[in-house]
Amino acid sequence: MIPRKDYKSNRLVSGLLQLPKGMQVLVDETVLQPGQLLPQGLENLKSIGNVISWQKLAYDFGFDYRIEFESDVRMLIISEADPCYRVMLCFRCVRCSRLLTIWQSNNGCRNV
Repeated sequence: MIPRKDYKSNRLVSGLLQLPKGMQVLVDETVLQPGQLLPQGLENLKSIGNVISWQKLAYDFGFDYRIEFESDVRMLIISEADPCYRVMLCFRCVRCSRLLTIWQSNNGCRNV
């Protein structure tokens, strides 16, 4: 997910988190499966968290040498439980059918 230096081709290979300024990203945590994360998965989670919290993305130049660059990405996280990341604002949602029932009872509406 992060950009990496490929020394064989002498190029910087872009990553999924290398996004244009003002980009909006939807992170869907509802598709996560229980299990153990591999080291690459942990690195990806950490990178997403850094973009969310600090708006910084590390570029990996190998040999334990990384440089952080500023990022301007907005992320919306959808989760069935508490999100994996520290977020600024959290909304609790209920199922649409239950929400419709609450709205109808509060507004004196009835099913037609």
